Amino acid sequence: MTRKSFSAIMIALPVIAAMAGGCASTAKSTSGAKTEASAAATVAAAPAPTTPDWKVYSGDVLPDAATPVFRISNAKMQPAVSTIIDDAEIAGNKILQFVSPPGQDNKFCWTSDWAANPAWGTTLAFRAKAAPETPGMALVVDFEFRDGEFRDRLVGYKDGRLKLDKSAVNAEFDGAAWHVFRITTKKADGGMAVNVYMDENPAPILSGKSAEGADDKMFRFGDGSGADYASSQYDWIVWSQNGAFGPETPLPEGLKVQ
Repeated sequence: MTRKSFSAIMIALPVIAAMAGGCASTAKSTSGAKTEASAAATVAAAPAPTTPDWKVYSGDVLPDAATPVFRISNAKMQPAVSTIIDDAEIAGNKILQFVSPPGQDNKFCWTSDWAANPAWGTTLAFRAKAAPETPGMALVVDFEFRDGEFRDRLVGYKDGRLKLDKSAVNAEFDGAAWHVFRITTKKADGGMAVNVYMDENPAPILSGKSAEGADDKMFRFGDGSGADYASSQYDWIVWSQNGAFGPETPLPEGLKVQ
């Protein structure tokens, strides 16, 4: 064997070893991906829990100081102003007031991530009304929710319009008065079935199905519309990622529901 041939073999050995290591790494990575997918499938196939895992935002502190914490998203142009104020009707109660400035393309949302399971469904409830001296065209309610497959958005205006944006269904309500809204979602054929209940009435005020896709899992509220602006008050927000629980399932104790 010549010196040149021996050198070529010595150079080739590390290369072959690196290639083998790369193949092993790829196999390991593929195996890990399969394990994660299998675990997700197992969770999705498991029976849905029968009780909600309520999480509560009380409205006593700003959303980014709450537990679980909210983050800012969908922010554009001039930000909204969020303040904690005294409830004029309930002594000692605090509420979140959210006001975004009028103007094209102003957006700002408070966002919470959740481990939504489309097959189990989700529940989101809150108490809200228009802030004082709110113009009729302003947003009172703007909640978007996503389960990792589909999304929809509940929008309500001071002048009484209420709609599920992606499901394209509409109703009317009194935007100047306090209302409790409860939203439930669950996987349906080709989309996400959505029911909206108001003031814990067992009959939904809105029912629809959204086929608008989404690959993330979160909900957010505030002002997600560039053409509109928000002027809202929120007393509290609660949510569960354990299933679609209608008014037959009580909300957490201590919340004002009238």
